[in-house]
Amino acid sequence: MPFNLKIFSIPEGPPEILAGEGRKGALVVLPLADWATETHRLLIAKILQAVHLDPEKDVYVVGLRTGERISLQHWRQQDALRQVLAFGCRPAAIGLQIEASLYRPVELNDTQYLFAAPLAELSRDVNHKKALWAAMRQMFGLEK
Repeated sequence: MPFNLKIFSIPEGPPEILAGEGRKGALVVLPLADWATETHRLLIAKILQAVHLDPEKDVYVVGLRTGERISLQHWRQQDALRQVLAFGCRPAAIGLQIEASLYRPVELNDTQYLFAAPLAELSRDVNHKKALWAAMRQMFGLEK
């Protein structure tokens, strides 16, 4: 009896870093096209600053091409990955075989993951913004 399995191709090396130094072990993952838009880059900076992260020093930013999948194993092996914020990306795109709801932080192997709507939706929908802020307060241990 044959098995019906999905085969995923995951690159061996770390993904290309678009920006940041990752000093606090935070990673932002988003579609590459979103990083090309200045409005979206500014939105990411505001989101990070709201949780006291310096976008240039404290995080890495990684952009994905359409359909691209990456592995975060490089950072997990170095024990340097604490939080992953994924905007407009599914868990499988970052090598996770889990079901995750938007704006519900998930912890796996001492790393917290938060999946959010694409930046275009966040920028125009106040309900997405409120949900993201509530989830980020929880994830980063901030008071209301």
